[in-house]
Amino acid sequence: MPDGSIRRTLIAPKTHQAKQARAWKAKTEAAKIRHDLNLTQADFATIRKWERGTGQPSGAAKTLLIVARQHPEVIREALAADQG
Repeated sequence: MPDGSIRRTLIAPKTHQAKQARAWKAKTEAAKIRHDLNLTQADFATIRKWERGTGQPSGAAKTLLIVARQHPEVIREALAADQG
């Protein structure tokens, strides 16, 4: 709350799930792919602007998104190799 207090609200699980589902329907394709890969925006930082809708992926980036969608294991392997 604005005064610094905390208000607790009981949330019905089914209502919360429905709201989350509606929120994900509104997300961009880049956000959905990142979520499916279970990566944070920092992990997959190159698409942050695309997720926000403030930029569009280039041809090469669109190809990366296709690879990420169809072969997420390739993205995971590349990230693991980069960290190791």
